[in-house]
Amino acid sequence: MLAATHRDLETAVEDGSFREDFYYRLWGTVLEVPALRARREDIPLPVEHFRVQCNRLRSAASLEIPQRANRSPRRTSPPAPASWSAAASRHPASC
Repeated sequence: MLAATHRDLETAVEDGSFREDFYYRLWGTVLEVPALRARREDIPLPVEHFRVQCNRLRSAASLEIPQRANRSPRRTSPPAPASWSAAASRHPASC
C-alpha cells in the first residue's frame, strides 16, 4: 500500500486527530519528498508528461506549452486556499 499526506501523522496521533492503530498499519518506509514548489526545476517533466497524455486523448489539435511556462518563477506563489483543494477533489482536471 502507498499512502501520502502533507500532515505530520505522529503529531496527529498524539493530539488524537488520527487513529493510532491506523498509523501503525500504515507505518513502513517513509519517503519524504519536498513539495514541487520547492523543486521548481522538476516542473517541466510532469508538465511534458501530461501534455503528451492530453495530446493522445485529443485527436484534433495538439496542446502546446509556451516556453515561458517552463521557466522557474522568481518568487514562490502563496499556497492555494483550502477551498481550492476541496473543489479540485470534486472536479479532477481533464484534457
